[in-house]
Amino acid sequence: MSASRAVKARSRGASRSRVSQRNNRVDISAIFKNTMTAMFFITVVGLSGFGIYWLLPKLNWPVENVVLEGEFNWLDQSAVHKAITENLDGDLFSIDIKKLRAEIRQVPWVEDAEIKRIYPDSLVVQVKEERPVAQWNDQGYISSLGEFIESPIHEEISGLPLLSSNLRGVDAETGAREAIDIYHLLNSAVLVSGESVEMLAQDASGGWIMVWESGLEIDLGRSDHLKRVRHALAAWRRLPSEERQTIGEIDARYDNGVAIRARRIQEEKQMANGDEPARNPSSTKTNNPV
Repeated sequence: MSASRAVKARSRGASRSRVSQRNNRVDISAIFKNTMTAMFFITVVGLSGFGIYWLLPKLNWPVENVVLEGEFNWLDQSAVHKAITENLDGDLFSIDIKKLRAEIRQVPWVEDAEIKRIYPDSLVVQVKEERPVAQWNDQGYISSLGEFIESPIHEEISGLPLLSSNLRGVDAETGAREAIDIYHLLNSAVLVSGESVEMLAQDASGGWIMVWESGLEIDLGRSDHLKRVRHALAAWRRLPSEERQTIGEIDARYDNGVAIRARRIQEEKQMANGDEPARNPSSTKTNNPV
């Protein structure tokens, strides 16, 4: 019985050894196959890249056609086309699209532009025209983004509020951006009363004067514009509706009240001052608890 057990033990040991060797041969084969696959993939990618590198210059054509798309109400198409042609510094695939887009945006009335390459030799430029929301002095307009648009004044563009400044030392871009911010702030407050701001002007001392669509002029001074317009609105609301039509000016430069001037007195003072807005408050001062 002991001899029989010994034979069986050796038999089991021999069987395990053969399985182990067979498993080793399978692992080596798998590694070889994976290596060959990886080498084949690398070779294909390398050859493809070389082929593209070799072929691309032969497919890169000079730009022959430029197609402009978009609205052109006030935007000069020839100015956009000139900006494009002067900056075509390469063939179709080598053009710096980012730089070209920046140059197009420098053209007046261009808000933005999208550029697409169309093989083999065309560019399609989609232009977005700026929308004016106010006139700035007699130099141009202010866009919906608060940017100054240097442009001749178009008679066809009507109904926009007039913003202006006589303050020296301020460039048009900075002045226009400040004016449109103040305008939006004040106009929102005025709209609640059923009125709207028709004109907002800054005098040489830096003070702001607001004129409603109804012709009422409100002197706001150099600071605290929203608080001062609220004072003026509170005084205006307390008046009977028939008396509101007779008001020519509200001086809101006081800390705790306003001065109201009748329209006739205002017009006389304007004529005496060469049509300049009156700067001195009248004696009819009303305290404002707001």
